[in-house]
Amino acid sequence: MEYITYEKLEKTENLVKFYQEEEVEEEVEEVEEVEEVEELNEELPVLKKYEELPVTTMTLVANIEGAIDKELSFQLLPSIRNIEFAVDPTKKQRKPRKNRKMKKKKKEIPAYPENTIIYLEFGKEDRGLKIKEQCKTFKNVVSIYYSVGEKVVNMKLSSNSVHMTGARKKEHIQSGVNCLFYHMKRIKNTMDKIKDNHDIIDWFIENTKGEFSDHLQDFTIKKPEKFPSFIDAETYDVMMSYTIEYEKYSEYSKRINYFINSKSIYRGELNLIRINEIMLNHNYSLGFEIDRQILNDIINRYGKTSNYKSNFNNMLQPYVKIEIEYTYDTTQGVNRKPNKVGKDTVMVYRTGSITQSGSTMERTKKIYYEFCDIILNNYFEVKICDLPEKKKLRKRTYVLN
Repeated sequence: MEYITYEKLEKTENLVKFYQEEEVEEEVEEVEEVEEVEELNEELPVLKKYEELPVTTMTLVANIEGAIDKELSFQLLPSIRNIEFAVDPTKKQRKPRKNRKMKKKKKEIPAYPENTIIYLEFGKEDRGLKIKEQCKTFKNVVSIYYSVGEKVVNMKLSSNSVHMTGARKKEHIQSGVNCLFYHMKRIKNTMDKIKDNHDIIDWFIENTKGEFSDHLQDFTIKKPEKFPSFIDAETYDVMMSYTIEYEKYSEYSKRINYFINSKSIYRGELNLIRINEIMLNHNYSLGFEIDRQILNDIINRYGKTSNYKSNFNNMLQPYVKIEIEYTYDTTQGVNRKPNKVGKDTVMVYRTGSITQSGSTMERTKKIYYEFCDIILNNYFEVKICDLPEKKKLRKRTYVLN
């Protein structure tokens, strides 16, 4: 029988200590490896979800049931008065230096309530408050500047569609189309009543003529408070709505004469069929500066297995332009040439600012997440440095003794 001596006991204790130390060292190494991986993951930025990105502008097309008369729509849709911005004589006007041109200040347009038509343009004619000095004209459409409350958008009215630019959501074009439908139906009802009874237009021509004004060099417009029984409230409201736009009686009488012996402002029934997204624009920031040349090379390598193409030339443009080709969908009621190729774009600036334009929300969302994957997978290659935080200026207060 063997007895356990002190030496044997000491050896066994040393062995246990040795194995315990080895296990501790292995655990420490595993913990250090996990901490290193966690540190790497912490350095990667957390990019926003697509739903959190604000829509800068949208281009939308609304298809309409019915045939709209563009000429009568331009002549009879209500607008506001053209305000002349006079120069304040009390303020000293700066004189331009030699060989320098003074920049023209933009007109300060007041905020108008929703559902207000501000300006109309058709061919070489225009009505209302002209927002821009040089507006793009289109021969076959009525260009309408319309207030959605928070901003002014542009609508191009054709016989069976409304094309809107500058919107931020689909509700903007829906409110614009509803506004046009509302005024057109009221105008059509008034035209039908005047055709049945010409005394209506004669009464307005006689009873709205005011006194002669030396300032206007024309007669003023008188607004009668009462009207005869053969004129209803809707007709009175429609005919008097043009007094908001004009001060001169001759201009007002010329406008209401379009109600006599004119065709209908639209044929058939006015209904909204569908709203199509043509283009969406997003502006956002990655939060760090980008090496544009390296990103351009990475995108072109990625494009060998996809439809991504990248272009960067710092002498010509300050951004990396990424293009993603696609084929137009002609089944959505938008007039496109068959098999025509479109391009979605992502423009990346050195500061990490991104301008992304896409054809539809689904495509834009898909491209956004693909672009984020490329950035995160090559984060340590494309990143130059973090953007500096904007410091808030402290207001200094002075105490006068």
